[in-house]
Amino acid sequence: MNANRGDRRVDIDGLRAVAILPVVLYHLRTPFFHGGFFGVDVFFVISGYLIAQIIRRETLHGEFSILKFYERRIRRIFPALFAMIAIVGVAGYFLMFPREFDTLGKSIAATVLFSSNLYFFYTNDYFQNAAQFQPLLHTWSLAVEEQFYLLFPILMIFMRRRSGPEITASLAAIAALSFAIDGWMLRDHVTAAFYLPIPRAWELLIGAILAVHGTPAKTSAAMRETAGIVGLLAIAYASVFLSASAELSYPAAVYACGGAALLIVAGSGAGSLASRALANPIFVYIGRISYSLYLWHWPLIVGFKLAFQDPVSGMDRLVLLAASLLLAAVSTEFVEKPFRQTKIMPLPNRWTIFRAAASAIAASLAVSSILIATEGFAARFPPEVNRMMAYVDREDPTAIRSGTCFLSTDSNDLRFFSRRDCLGLDPERKNILIIGDSVAANLRPGLVDSFPNINFLQATAAGCAPTLHNRRLGSVCGPLMEMMFYGYLPHAKLDGVILAGRWANGVDHNLHALEDTIDYVRQFQSQIFVVGPIVEYDMPLPRLLASSLMDGDSAMIDRLRDPDAFALEAPLRAASSKHHARYLSLIDALCPDGKCRTVDSKGAPLQFDYFHPTEGGALLIAEQWRSQGVFD
Repeated sequence: MNANRGDRRVDIDGLRAVAILPVVLYHLRTPFFHGGFFGVDVFFVISGYLIAQIIRRETLHGEFSILKFYERRIRRIFPALFAMIAIVGVAGYFLMFPREFDTLGKSIAATVLFSSNLYFFYTNDYFQNAAQFQPLLHTWSLAVEEQFYLLFPILMIFMRRRSGPEITASLAAIAALSFAIDGWMLRDHVTAAFYLPIPRAWELLIGAILAVHGTPAKTSAAMRETAGIVGLLAIAYASVFLSASAELSYPAAVYACGGAALLIVAGSGAGSLASRALANPIFVYIGRISYSLYLWHWPLIVGFKLAFQDPVSGMDRLVLLAASLLLAAVSTEFVEKPFRQTKIMPLPNRWTIFRAAASAIAASLAVSSILIATEGFAARFPPEVNRMMAYVDREDPTAIRSGTCFLSTDSNDLRFFSRRDCLGLDPERKNILIIGDSVAANLRPGLVDSFPNINFLQATAAGCAPTLHNRRLGSVCGPLMEMMFYGYLPHAKLDGVILAGRWANGVDHNLHALEDTIDYVRQFQSQIFVVGPIVEYDMPLPRLLASSLMDGDSAMIDRLRDPDAFALEAPLRAASSKHHARYLSLIDALCPDGKCRTVDSKGAPLQFDYFHPTEGGALLIAEQWRSQGVFD
């Protein structure tokens, strides 16, 4: 099968399928696709290649027009995008609580203004649980592309009189600068590196360089075959073996982007085995519906979670995958094609298209304004339901000392850690050090209130298990743990050390690391406390409580309580006892007599998301420990 049909590279359609399928499978939490989100990076390369190819060809023939370029972009992007937004908005009215609907209004405004990457940069970490209920989260990549294409055509016009090698050298220099900025941002500003266009520009420019420079005209068959095999393996490696920690540690997108570039080269000339494989009808068809598939699959997944109050698993994945493909096919055929093909749907003139686009944006902004002004039509729900939802993700950065004693992924450097504030000793009180992750940080306010005679020191970082040899990529965790265990503890005069973390993140295969840590710390501290796993839920606890109030189904909370934390209780307790550390059970504190408490005496949730304790929850836990004389 020839990978080229006329002027169209059908193998690139197949490459789109290779890009979109890992993304969908990753969002469905399909096993083995830990790095499926790297498919977006493949899309960036493809987009840069195709758009630059069109612009270069038209500028060489004196046919390029900025207005014509944006007319094509509107025809390509707007119809399916605004259809999806409209349906998401209607569904949101029935599926979302007011706070969520209000947030949807804000994200609609950002999406139609092609700035959703900026909005989510300020409000959501793509890889955190809080992002799972944002039906427009995936539009960040569309915003990055459109921001790139605001400047790229102008750049190409400016360089139109230069030779191909000169343009290639200029684009390569800009790409190198973007890549360097990406690497720098991943050290200290990882969320910015993920969402912003400048650190992403090098990915689109890789495709643009291939389009301007052209794939080697006399590439040997052996070179094309090698490029094809290596390209497929690189994308497969990124999709299967890499994960969020790699994305947030160094420009790991080089695997996906490099693989995409190699596959574009492999499909040049007579093609290769890989390009012919990509040109098979199934891959080509999925590639041609890939834009609609990308638009629709994520809102379907979010809608499923909202409607059924359940995580996606098992047969759900197959049903949602099939529904996404079907909806994408319908969207492509009846929404995309009529607007993209002028022969099917001719419009009087270009300005009609621009006016229609402006009207669609204005209407969307009007709807967004109404949602924000009415706080998501809050009157739809009883006050107690809205009150419960107000606790979702209600974390006080000041209470956990975020940015100084608790380092998040965006403070990815020990320079932010304040030894004076976090490790300052009090000669008049006991000094006990808390080491761990965000769970440990959120427990501290309750300990401070319940034990005024103790000075609680703090060394915590996001996702950081308090163990030796912690080398979590893309995090300050490793350097912080190394500093505390090897630089601080051997010389500190303390009255105890608390090791606390979300052990469900991996103690099942890291139990020996905890045991080694206890033995090591015992050389310097006689009092060691290990805080066990915290109760977890499949959805934010405040949302579950709100849903149970609306549905009158109190058993819902028990059904959606994650059993994994309970399974970890026994091995952690045994390991602590074996190595002479005192075990402090969060499960016993939150679930006395096997029945888990979910609200405090004032009716407020004890946890503000899937597992983190609220200040009220931390206080309840600390008070129980005080009654047991834990730190006496």
